[in-house]
Amino acid sequence: MAAMDDGYLDQDYYSDANYMIPLENDRQETYSFANYSWTEHISRKWGQWDESPDELLKQFEKCGIAIPAGGQQQ
Repeated sequence: MAAMDDGYLDQDYYSDANYMIPLENDRQETYSFANYSWTEHISRKWGQWDESPDELLKQFEKCGIAIPAGGQQQ
């Protein structure tokens, strides 16, 4: 993920395109285009667009990552 983030930041991809997914539910923005990159973008996309995390959690489990209800990894 660090390689992806560094690459996107180096080319100013998100700032040049003015791509930043807004946070929902009045959450305070803590990112600027100086540090908003691939990992945050994808996290917002999956974290806010799916009504339920069940499908995403199933995919993690298939990869050997078990995340129990409440979000704490075992």
